[in-house]
Amino acid sequence: MDMFSPSELATMIELRTKKRMSCLKIAQLMYCDKQTVRRYLEAAGAFRPLHKPANKAMLVHDWNAGVPVDKLMLVYGFASKQSVHSRISRLRRDGWFLKYRSL
Repeated sequence: MDMFSPSELATMIELRTKKRMSCLKIAQLMYCDKQTVRRYLEAAGAFRPLHKPANKAMLVHDWNAGVPVDKLMLVYGFASKQSVHSRISRLRRDGWFLKYRSL
């Protein structure tokens, strides 16, 4: 008893992974509950929170080691380069030592 066809599930996965759309917005498009969307995405192995909590020490280490911002976006789940730089500046204000890089 599947609620969604495979093509609809593929659409949900694409919206979540490529467009970074929230479960709530996907649910509104699919006319269902957000928990239903979440369960289907989890079953397909495609659910990952958009804002996963980052280990600050690991982020600081990777930044100071010169890891490219694009890779930091993927590893730590940032939405954009600007959000990476915002987090770095917030960590600097909190007293973490982070090397300065050129943009």
